[in-house]
Amino acid sequence: MVKILFFAAFIFLFSACSEDFFNQVVDIDPPEYEKQLVTHMKTGINDTAMSLSVSRNFGVLEKVPVGGWAVAGALVTMWEGDQILATFTQASIASDFQSALLSPGFFQAGRTYTLQISHPDFDTVNATQTMPQVPAVDSVTFDREGGLNAFGEELSAIDVYLQDPAGEINFYEIFIVGEYEYVDSVFDDSGNLEYVDTLLYESYFAPEGSDDPNVQFGMNNTVLISDQFFNGKPYKLNARIYRFQRPPRYAVYVRNLTEDYYLYSISALRKYNTEGIPFVEPVFVHGNLDNGIGIFGLHNEVVLRVKY
Repeated sequence: MVKILFFAAFIFLFSACSEDFFNQVVDIDPPEYEKQLVTHMKTGINDTAMSLSVSRNFGVLEKVPVGGWAVAGALVTMWEGDQILATFTQASIASDFQSALLSPGFFQAGRTYTLQISHPDFDTVNATQTMPQVPAVDSVTFDREGGLNAFGEELSAIDVYLQDPAGEINFYEIFIVGEYEYVDSVFDDSGNLEYVDTLLYESYFAPEGSDDPNVQFGMNNTVLISDQFFNGKPYKLNARIYRFQRPPRYAVYVRNLTEDYYLYSISALRKYNTEGIPFVEPVFVHGNLDNGIGIFGLHNEVVLRVKY
């Protein structure tokens, strides 16, 4: 009886609604915004090139024309003090993609660099970062029997032993790559073997978790931690990966990041993980571009290899 009454009331409520109930137009006054350049560039001391894409922002309800995000014709430069170290080159006249080759020793630990982007239609963008010191890593170990996760899946563990310097703030990242070697045979047009080359194939592994409660996770499958928990002391930083992943060896990239790079990586992953989920508070992605939107970040690194 109760169900019948509820259903009758439900029908009455909707039948009483006017036709306009389901066809309402709501006026929205979108917030004003400042037209700005947008870019994201993260690079390291061992990189042989820098690259970025220059785009722009649009308003919430503004219609974006086809290809409207891209901004061609920007002048992109890298400075140290009042000296230009590198000028980026566009991929083509109409391209928003720009790059610059780096000679060995281009970046030096402890030195400060400024990324500058200028375009006649926008305010000039600047962002400054100091290249961190190389992380002091005592060793990296691999334990095949790394335990189980909450679902009973078998894990392996990679432990990085750090010697954190006192009196400074550092932000560390672990990035894990599986390395495979394979033989490539090259033949001429007649089918005769010319030479055999051994090539390296890399596979990027996302960490399943960590034994360390202080660890956070970042974009591009990385493990992150601030030395606020162990400043000036030895520390073991842990990452766990699925045991079924069995490359001949792992390359473990241990990086010292700038703070802006660290904050961007954490916030960008949080935004990615909450996109499309209703009733979730918007996530602010950290940026450091003056007069622009995006990030310029630097990292120093060491690479250690361990066998499976």
